[in-house]
Amino acid sequence: MREKKSCPIDKTLEYIGKKWNLLIIRDLFLGKKKFNEFLESNPQLSNKVLSQKLKELETHSLIEKRIISKTPLLAEYYLTDRGKALNKVLFEIAMFGVENISQELTLRTCSKESIEHLKKSLNL
Repeated sequence: MREKKSCPIDKTLEYIGKKWNLLIIRDLFLGKKKFNEFLESNPQLSNKVLSQKLKELETHSLIEKRIISKTPLLAEYYLTDRGKALNKVLFEIAMFGVENISQELTLRTCSKESIEHLKKSLNL
């Protein structure tokens, strides 16, 4: 029998550390709300996997789904307060990339304006 995770880092990574979860959360901070917008932002993500990941994030109370129209079915996704609390985590991950992996990033990505846009998007 597996022991329950009691470390806060382990537990948090259980929620956000799975492939695509953090990128979906990032997209929500950047204003994307609709199913197709997530697919456009992440071309390698399939419809099936996106649907599973959205349900998973909703189950963990990081996002909420709001039905906009029933015919045709149209839904939008929003960060919950719990999901919004990840803003500092995303910012620190981004800054680590800017400061330590910048040779793999374009200069445009690393610009001061981009960092300010990131801060604004993450409400920092």
